[in-house]
Amino acid sequence: MGATFRIYLPRFTGGETQSKPAEFVANGRHGKGNILVVEDDETLREVIPNILDRLGYAYILADSPKDALRLCQQQETRIDLLLTDVIMPGMSGKELWDQIRVIKPEIRVVYMSGYPADVISRQGVLDSGVHFIQKPFSTTDLGKKLQSVMES
Repeated sequence: MGATFRIYLPRFTGGETQSKPAEFVANGRHGKGNILVVEDDETLREVIPNILDRLGYAYILADSPKDALRLCQQQETRIDLLLTDVIMPGMSGKELWDQIRVIKPEIRVVYMSGYPADVISRQGVLDSGVHFIQKPFSTTDLGKKLQSVMES
């Protein structure tokens, strides 16, 4: 016939409520540097810039490895770090980084993926010394990872 749902929420007692900012931002640590974000998923290309804005990083978006390579070949484009998806159409994140390092040898990389570890390990991204963050990630987790890589 149907169902009845009851939701009990605490009563609002007044006063101003603020959402607590992420720990990374609240600690006064703001990112410095330019990040090239390579993500083929349109939704994530909208979400990740919001996170990077909150963390204080400048960014450039690329929707494909081909677009990322084009951006890197522009001499006026300063890029400190590549934040790239691991598995994309046409080229893996590792293959992309290998090509970008030829153009910009000082660039650092952080790989990201929502695929399980066994799929990622076949891409050579889980090797020791490689920086990786699992999707979905929080603002705090991404901030800590980026800061760690930028300072290394």
